[in-house]
Amino acid sequence: MAKSEKPSGNLIGAAVGHHRGLKGRLDAAHGPYPR
Repeated sequence: MAKSEKPSGNLIGAAVGHHRGLKGRLDAAHGPYPR
């Protein structure tokens, strides 16, 4: 079970990192976004 949760957390971490970069660009283009 723990091994199954590890990749999940890794994917979430990668997704969060990607979203942060995208949100930063959206911030400049659209305006303030909740973080």
